[in-house]
Amino acid sequence: ALHNHILTPDWICFDINNINTEKIHSSKKLKYPIVVKPNFQGSTLGLTIVNKKEDLKNAIKLASKYSNEIIIEKFIKGRELTVGIIGNRALDIVEIIPKNGFYDYKSKYTKGASEYFAPAKLDDKISDLIKKNALNIYSSIGCRHYSRVDFILENDSDPYLLELNTLPGLSSTSLLPISARSKGINFLELLNVIVKISLVDNN
Repeated sequence: ALHNHILTPDWICFDINNINTEKIHSSKKLKYPIVVKPNFQGSTLGLTIVNKKEDLKNAIKLASKYSNEIIIEKFIKGRELTVGIIGNRALDIVEIIPKNGFYDYKSKYTKGASEYFAPAKLDDKISDLIKKNALNIYSSIGCRHYSRVDFILENDSDPYLLELNTLPGLSSTSLLPISARSKGINFLELLNVIVKISLVDNN
């Protein structure tokens, strides 16, 4: 992300067997609130937003159930956005508005727990930048066929990359199908496109 001049939240990563909470507390890169999450997991499992240092230990304990590597990053407040990618094409940006204020596991997989707007209502310049950044990350990491890239838009002007999903969900509430529907691509058509791209790429 840094190589491609893409904003990311300040972060540190450490192994659960080599943790130094005092070093985390004293880090100049991180000020509360912070996000604690496992490095190898999806669907927001094991993720905690920590507002005070007294809660850090329990957040790390929860994250360690899903991964030995833990990421701690600065919490960025803003609009939650995601970009679906099929082949080398960025689909419409989707904005996610969870009704409980936090896009957790329940908000992702419970029908009606979140609202989705596709395409997201964004300034054209910001929209183009987010799509460009998503495609840059997608290609630089070597992704193929399909992916999804998540951002937080701070102050309607600064898109921060959160993560790239190399195997995004394909359930009825998943974001890639929502993005595809915005382009008139139904679920079956989306699956057919992914299969065709995969077959062509492997021949």
